Parts: sequence; structure tokens; C-alpha cells
Amino acid sequence: MIRITLCILLVSISSVAYAGDWRSNYRNSDGVPCCGEQDCFKIPVSRITKGACGFMLDGECIPRSHIKTSEDKNYWHCPMWRCFFVPGAVS
Repeated sequence: MIRITLCILLVSISSVAYAGDWRSNYRNSDGVPCCGEQDCFKIPVSRITKGACGFMLDGECIPRSHIKTSEDKNYWHCPMWRCFFVPGAVS
């Protein structure tokens, strides 16, 4: 009985921790949540350029529909969920 209670407690704690990630509050252009830190990668500014299509990551265009405003002033790429977080206001 103690093991079951402990397992339930651990699952509850991990769910609360995941829900607190600010990236999980955003959705991509298809309405799918962008997920959290486990699914996203912090990108150094040196890998980002601006091109005719908007932002580019390592020379590849990031569609404008994938761009969201980063809440921590860092670039984040969530490739599986098609979200790209950019510091500052994005129009």
C-alpha cells in the first residue's frame, strides 16, 4: 500500500513540475501544445539569422507561424511540435 501511495505521489509531483514550464502554455499553428523544456532546445544566438522568410536557424527558414515570444529572453526550438521561441515582442 505504501508503494502505491508513493508512486501516485511521485507522478503527481512530476505532473505539477511539467505544467509549470512556460512553453507548455503555447500552441503551434495547428493548435498543438508546444510542450516543455524536455522537448525544446535552447539555441545560441550565433545560430540565428534573419532572412527574407523571417528567422533562420542554421540556414533553414523557420515559418512565421511557428514563431512565439520567449518569456525568458532566450531562443528555444521545439522541432517536434513546430514552435520557435524568440526573445522580445514578435508581431
